[in-house]
Amino acid sequence: MTHRVLVVDDEPDITALVAYHLAKEGYRVATASNGAEALKAAAEAAPDLIVLDLMLPGVSGYDVLQELRRKAETKDRRSHPAHRAEGRGRPRSRLSLGADDYVVKPFSPKELVLRVAAVLRRLGGPAVASGSLLLVGSITIDRAAHTVSRAARCSS
Repeated sequence: MTHRVLVVDDEPDITALVAYHLAKEGYRVATASNGAEALKAAAEAAPDLIVLDLMLPGVSGYDVLQELRRKAETKDRRSHPAHRAEGRGRPRSRLSLGADDYVVKPFSPKELVLRVAAVLRRLGGPAVASGSLLLVGSITIDRAAHTVSRAARCSS
């Protein structure tokens, strides 16, 4: 399955660089140069991931991120577009708005492509419903009780 990625940046050289490296890795890439275009493209193309510059003219990347998190069709869904914020400023503010990851400019295109792949891998994993048990070998994680336990070994 080819993942769809939306790249949003008001600097054409950066947009082209990021789009080129992602396309080279096999992603289907769409681009937008401002926040309004980003919201429209996200609604039309339903990307699997958005590489989003925060410092956009008009509708900022922060506003785009908040709007996508506010909409019923993108809020609290495992299938919602992942948001990858890039820009300058405080990383905590990006993550607190709902970004799944961030990178600060200037960035390495190779690192960006690797981080995109990592976010998509995390989103592609099986969903664990709140309150469910997760079993890994002899380890049990109870998300509702916030406990981890290990089964006792039987000696023969």
